[in-house]
Amino acid sequence: MSVQSERNNPSIAAMGRTGQESQEDTNVEYTAQHRTSEGARNVPATVTEETIEHSVYYFSLVVFLVDGKLFKVPRIFFEEQSTVFRDWFMLPPGGENSEIIPEGTSDKQPIRLEGVKKDDFAAFLKLLIPLKPWETVDLQKKELIAALALSTMWEFKQIREVAILQLERLLSDVVERIILGQKYDVGAWILPAYTELAKRLLPPTVEEASRLGMEFTFKMIQAREKVIKARAHASGLRDAKARPTGFALFSHDPRPQDVDSEQVGDVNYVAILTGVFGKNLRNFLPNI
Repeated sequence: MSVQSERNNPSIAAMGRTGQESQEDTNVEYTAQHRTSEGARNVPATVTEETIEHSVYYFSLVVFLVDGKLFKVPRIFFEEQSTVFRDWFMLPPGGENSEIIPEGTSDKQPIRLEGVKKDDFAAFLKLLIPLKPWETVDLQKKELIAALALSTMWEFKQIREVAILQLERLLSDVVERIILGQKYDVGAWILPAYTELAKRLLPPTVEEASRLGMEFTFKMIQAREKVIKARAHASGLRDAKARPTGFALFSHDPRPQDVDSEQVGDVNYVAILTGVFGKNLRNFLPNI
């Protein structure tokens, strides 16, 4: 449409101007709102009411230096589950010098865990602070042994129980169960492992003897000899009981009745093992 036609039709020209003015007003309004919202983001909110920390979900962090690697984790997991760390955190920071930055509160002043490997500590943390608590934590045997070692040393009872439970299904080697049971004081592994070694067909191998120590191996050989004799005796009693004699037809033979129902295969392995090794079965294991 030409300029002349616009002049001849003032209503169209007015509509055009009105539309432009309306669009300009809209742009100005949007720009003002945009600037206002941007300014609201940049200006910190003023808290007008009193704020207090939540009694549970307000965590302090603690920094550890382990094998050259820094770890920063919630302190509550160490405080609540370990008497060792709980007592440590109760110590006054810096002694009498209040200007000293307390250990564990910054990267420059971490708690140094000497003698601990970073991979072992990370494995321990996988059980202590799982990143996906809705999933089962699946660790390798090496990681579980590390978690067992650290949880035992630092007295994390729950983590220790979890590590023991998961390790039980992975430890197929009887000698490894004996050694780890001795090293980390897992009494539930000791007697079953001793019994397995005493009743199996083959004696300890040279490699097993080198791991268990000569004194232990000698004692186990003694126990195995007693087991063989006890089995032969129990087998003879069963055979005699199966063949009635003239005496058995008229009276009751009291000898077989003393068999304990908790004995395995009519042989009291506990009595044999404690008789050879003593009540503390771990006395003859090498110091590991």
